[in-house]
Amino acid sequence: MSVEDLVVQVLASAEAVLNDNELELGVALVDVGGGTTDVALFADGSVVHTAVLPVGAIHVTNDVAIGLRTTLGEAEMLKVNYGHAIPANIPREEMVELHQIGQDRVQVVPRRHLAEIIAPRAREILDMVRLEMRRGGHDGFLPGGIVFTGGGCRLLGFTEAAQSLLDLPVRIGAPGQTIGMSDQVAGPAYATAVGLLRWGTKLRHHANGHAPVGAGASALYTRTVRWIKDFF
Repeated sequence: MSVEDLVVQVLASAEAVLNDNELELGVALVDVGGGTTDVALFADGSVVHTAVLPVGAIHVTNDVAIGLRTTLGEAEMLKVNYGHAIPANIPREEMVELHQIGQDRVQVVPRRHLAEIIAPRAREILDMVRLEMRRGGHDGFLPGGIVFTGGGCRLLGFTEAAQSLLDLPVRIGAPGQTIGMSDQVAGPAYATAVGLLRWGTKLRHHANGHAPVGAGASALYTRTVRWIKDFF
């Protein structure tokens, strides 16, 4: 394998999950990955602001492991299957089972307690996203709203908390218009991978003198390549 191009991760994700209408109207793309959260603001079909935030889904898992004194593997399972970003939405009587480090027996804890561990970190991520939107000059003014992608955005209650805190329309962005393994790559966790494939396809079409094929962020690609060449 050889490297044909370098792409900012959030731009690759945009290629997979954003449409031309959102890019023209103005939209924020937030890719909640494992170790980082990537933010990009778009207006009039162009990138106007990008940022990489040093917090992501793995930090939520670490919080759960520390708070419940369990392994990272167990914490990840609890987060994915029972975690929630809004503790008030969890009935007090709901319980979850886990194996704590140094304990032979299965322990039972309130599911709301799990959510109370997760919620502060989810709020921190959203607060940092709001700050970047303010730095980009588009705080509260993005007609296309916010599109969340990446595996971390699948946390239950996360988009609901985002809509309440950021006061903008919110949706989950997953790759579309895929064939073959479309069912395996249909989730938001695969946005970057699918976007890189599409970026590479358009790169080859440009190199061969052909117009890029497919919908999505084709105009974004052309403008970004031109911007990079002008900058360097």
